Amino acid sequence: MGLLAAALPAAAVTTTGVEVVGDVQVLDPTGMQVLAPQPVTGVLDEAAGTLTLEPVLFFGMPITPHPFELLGEGSHTRNDPATGTPLTTTVGPGQLGAFMVVEWGLNTFSSFIVWDVVPHAGGRAFQPADSDGDGIPGQAFVTGPFPGFTLLYSLREGSPPPEAKVSVTVAGGAFLECDEPGGHTVTATADVTLVGGAQLSEVQWTVDGNPAGTGTTLSIFLPLGQHTLEATAVPVTGVSNTAAVPVNVIDTKPPEVSAAFVDHRTGAVVTEAARGKVEVRYAVADACDPNPAVDATVVPVFAVADGQVLKIQGEHQQVRLPTTALHLTVTGTDATGNSATAEAVLHVLPGGED
Repeated sequence: MGLLAAALPAAAVTTTGVEVVGDVQVLDPTGMQVLAPQPVTGVLDEAAGTLTLEPVLFFGMPITPHPFELLGEGSHTRNDPATGTPLTTTVGPGQLGAFMVVEWGLNTFSSFIVWDVVPHAGGRAFQPADSDGDGIPGQAFVTGPFPGFTLLYSLREGSPPPEAKVSVTVAGGAFLECDEPGGHTVTATADVTLVGGAQLSEVQWTVDGNPAGTGTTLSIFLPLGQHTLEATAVPVTGVSNTAAVPVNVIDTKPPEVSAAFVDHRTGAVVTEAARGKVEVRYAVADACDPNPAVDATVVPVFAVADGQVLKIQGEHQQVRLPTTALHLTVTGTDATGNSATAEAVLHVLPGGED
């Protein structure tokens, strides 16, 4: 026999796995709303003795209910799972009760809720009763982060209205590295859930408020910077829903830089030479900036010995020293300011001229 046997005729108790719809709100200790009523759906399974409800956002984090334990007429005591505190309630004739365990962030806390069960065009309606006598419908939490607050579910049997729910996933996440000139080609997927027999008409996309196409998948080039992708799931009839995700195209990688001295006839890399001609070769490439700035210099290197006398000719601003090496430095800087440097050294060996 079901949990409502003492409250309703037996014929009304045989229903199992019934869909319920309604709303949930949060009241502070004075009865003021701190969470306006939010739509909620679930399944009331009297055979299993459970009520399963979907999460609802509260201060940016979901309140996630465990399956509620349904309670019939009588007095009931349960221990709070986090603190062990004993909690009590009484379910009267014509009422249905439940022991609620919910999670919010890292917190797990619990309370009871007792409903007055009244006839409804679609079956039964469950209206919250003041089960702790504080003059506020519902039963306030005595443990957890919100003592004195009340989580209030108003429910009724019946299928939810047709609705298309949607969430958006961006391949690679919210921060994407620029990998082609000026930006990144973003691929986003809309995951659609159809409720209440809804049929999907289309998914509409916008990027930064501008229409960007239709379909469950979007592939679009985004330039460097912050952007907002929105997907709206539109059913043939019923309620549409929109999900938005931020995407930030960033450039954190410096240009790729190479530098070398090469034989001007063969192109082979050389690191030392006594005579002949060598050619300076460098390359600077950046995936995001096709024209990075380049700074390339060759500086002669002079080997000196301790005590060596240097002859300085001030009138010609000259110092005569034999060059022992050439030091090539190449720096590439992209438009974002990322830079990288490559170096090469050519050792000059003693020898004659060509």
